[in-house]
Amino acid sequence: RKHSHLFWEFYEGGGKKSVLKGKWKGIRLNTFRKPDGPIELYDITKDISEQTNVASSHPEIIADMARIMTAEHVDRKKKKKK
Repeated sequence: RKHSHLFWEFYEGGGKKSVLKGKWKGIRLNTFRKPDGPIELYDITKDISEQTNVASSHPEIIADMARIMTAEHVDRKKKKKK
């Protein structure tokens, strides 16, 4: 089955979210303290080691990554109750 994107969410280390969509990887760190904090953006076809954050050059991609992170987020408190 094909997916338009892949989403990961980690609760360790202050919380982290990541989206992989096409050639783009978006990462948001420290999500417990800053749930709407900055998103780092990497073109993984040109920068496999994720050394160059190109977020400032691609505001439309950042907006899409933020939308996906919000839509896919699972509240860990609610998740534990299930």
